[in-house]
Amino acid sequence: MPRLCLAVCLLLAACVDVPEIGDRIPPESRDAAYPSLIPLDGLEPGPADPAAEAEDAERQLAARAAALKARAARLGQGPVIDPATENRMRAGVPQG
Repeated sequence: MPRLCLAVCLLLAACVDVPEIGDRIPPESRDAAYPSLIPLDGLEPGPADPAAEAEDAERQLAARAAALKARAARLGQGPVIDPATENRMRAGVPQG
């Protein structure tokens, strides 16, 4: 059945009347001159500075490590489960 559906879809797609692209281009665009080309020399990025990139990456990693250490310290300060929830957990699930 899926093959039949695929075959029918392909046959229907083959019956579509595709308009010529020349019919969609307005006459003023068809007769227009080509745009002038400009050199791309000024658009190229300069040479990369590996030392500066390494220092920047090192700063970013150090900041991330400090943030993660501070977060870990905050997590270790208090109880993970509040007393009310811990008591309810210790009571267990009522058996019925």
